[in-house]
Amino acid sequence: MPNFYFHVTNGQNYPDLRGQPLADLDAAKKEAVQFTGDMLILGPDEFCLDKEWSVRVLDEARNLVFEVVVNARDCAAGMLVTH
Repeated sequence: MPNFYFHVTNGQNYPDLRGQPLADLDAAKKEAVQFTGDMLILGPDEFCLDKEWSVRVLDEARNLVFEVVVNARDCAAGMLVTH
């Protein structure tokens, strides 16, 4: 099985030095999305700091193959939002 690396960034970089063996790229994508969902549930305050948070998935050659990005922004009170 190929090894995939999951680097986390939330204002600081947390590189995955060991990686995780997974069946294929689809399995790695699902792992990244599941991890992001778990982080949103377990640490919602971390996402309310008006900064970008991401999980970058790299393949064995350390090429970026997938990325999940979460942005949370405080908006001024009374700001009109149009759709």
